[in-house]
Amino acid sequence: MDQAHTDDIADAKARLREQFPGWNFIVARPSGRWWALRPGETAAPSTVVADSSAELAAELAKIPAT
Repeated sequence: MDQAHTDDIADAKARLREQFPGWNFIVARPSGRWWALRPGETAAPSTVVADSSAELAAELAKIPAT
């Protein structure tokens, strides 16, 4: 993975953290799938998976904030 790609991922994670506090974000390699994890959550989904950071943000936006 080159540095530009790594920086893009870091920037996308920073945007997601700002938009969705309380969630943790990872990108799985080599699939490139994006995961959002909300530790300790029991009332709503605690894990969301998508193919891109934009898709992940769209899915997270559907979940009511707790």
